[in-house]
Amino acid sequence: MEKKQKLPEFKAFDTYPAPLDQVTEYTKLHSRSADIKGYRLTKAIIKLIKSFALCFSWKAAYRTGAWIGLILYRLRIRKHVAMINLDIVFGDTKSTEEKERIYRESLINCGRVIINYLRLPYMGEMFWKEKCRWKNEEIFKAAMNRKKGALLIAGHIGMMDIAGGKIGMSGYPVAAVGYLKGLVMEKLLPWLWIRI
Repeated sequence: MEKKQKLPEFKAFDTYPAPLDQVTEYTKLHSRSADIKGYRLTKAIIKLIKSFALCFSWKAAYRTGAWIGLILYRLRIRKHVAMINLDIVFGDTKSTEEKERIYRESLINCGRVIINYLRLPYMGEMFWKEKCRWKNEEIFKAAMNRKKGALLIAGHIGMMDIAGGKIGMSGYPVAAVGYLKGLVMEKLLPWLWIRI
C-alpha cells in the first residue's frame, strides 16, 4: 500500500490572477511525481525526439504533427475501433468516405497533439501571451476571486493541453484530473512532463 504524502502548507492566493512565480511555486508543491527505474532506452528516445521537437518553429511543428498523423493513418492505427465508433455516432447519416475523412483528420490532429505534447512545457511566457487567447476571462476571474475555486470540464478535442497551459500561465493554478491506466499512462507520461 502506498503511503500518502503530506503536502506542504501553502498560503492561499490573495487575488486572481496571481503572479506567475507564485503559481509556479504552488504547482511544483502539488505536482505528481513519478520515479521510474529502468526504461533507459525509452527515456533516451523520448529525450531525443523532444530535442528535435523543440527546434521546430510553431508552423514546422504543425506540419510535422500532420505528417506524423498521416503516417498513423497509413498504418491504419485503431481504424477498426474508430470506424465502429463513427458508425455508432453517425449511423447512416454519413457515408463511408465521410467517416474515412473524419478518421484521417482525427489522426492528423493526434499527430499534432503528439508533437506539441513534447513542446508545450517549454514554451515561454511570450508564447502564451502572444499565441493563445481566451474569451471571457473576466467571468473566470470573478469566479476565482470568490475563493471557492472553479471546475472547468473539457473534452479531448483539439490541442486541449493549450487551454490548461494558457490558464496556468495567466496566473490561475490548474489541476487536471483524468483516468490513467497502464505503465505508460501512470508512470512514463508524468515522468515526461516533470523530469525531461
